[in-house]
Amino acid sequence: MDSSSCLKVFLSGIILLILISGTATSSVIEASVRETIKGQVSYLNITEKAYQKFRIFWENTGSVPCEVRIRMDIYRKNGSEVVYSGWSGKKPIINSEEKEFVIYSSVPEGDYSAVLRAYQCNEIRNIGPYGFHSEPSGGGSGVLEIVGLNAYEDEMEVFVRSSEYMENAYVVPDGYPLGWIVESGETGNLYPGMTKSVLIGYDPGVWTEDTIRFKAVSEDGSHEDYGEFTIRRISRIFRFLPLAFPAVIIFLVLLWLSGGPATRR
Repeated sequence: MDSSSCLKVFLSGIILLILISGTATSSVIEASVRETIKGQVSYLNITEKAYQKFRIFWENTGSVPCEVRIRMDIYRKNGSEVVYSGWSGKKPIINSEEKEFVIYSSVPEGDYSAVLRAYQCNEIRNIGPYGFHSEPSGGGSGVLEIVGLNAYEDEMEVFVRSSEYMENAYVVPDGYPLGWIVESGETGNLYPGMTKSVLIGYDPGVWTEDTIRFKAVSEDGSHEDYGEFTIRRISRIFRFLPLAFPAVIIFLVLLWLSGGPATRR
């Protein structure tokens, strides 16, 4: 083989390597572009009482880690108008992971359908409808009370008191400004005369001073109460002042018992 033929073979090999390399690079780029945002409900349960508890397990079936928040829009059966929208908290979910979201509502007695809207990586997926029945509330008043509210930057602290023992009570927003996200919560055990605070996450988008109405309902549905408040934000430090004051008193008493601060001789 002469030098001319060798050169042709060499150049042909170089060109072939470049083409193979280019094809491989294109495959890598194409694979990286094919990332997906997908999710699904792996389990859902609805408690059908005077309150409703929606337990939703959401699985990230895509290839991208996402923050996920669930909204439940409730319609009267065969109706087209939303009568209530309940929100869950927001949670990060990596791909192939599953997490539980909980939403509470307390709509009047009747038959309803609920459409789940999952906000995943800022994409919205609609799932449903799911039918359920809301039982009548006992409507008892004076036992369970909403006695106050503090609003911080991203949470509200709702104070609930009971004059009787209750295993649990649920606090749900009964009316809030259009465009806001307001979550719900539960008290846990309530003892006679005891006041408990329930932290409720919220996101107003653009903050404006407004009013909000909460409903508290006992687990057996026999007691309920409403509280309406003007929302005025305060610093979170005020939440810890009731704990700080006794600590300061105890410190001063201990200082006095020890004979006061040491003096240099």
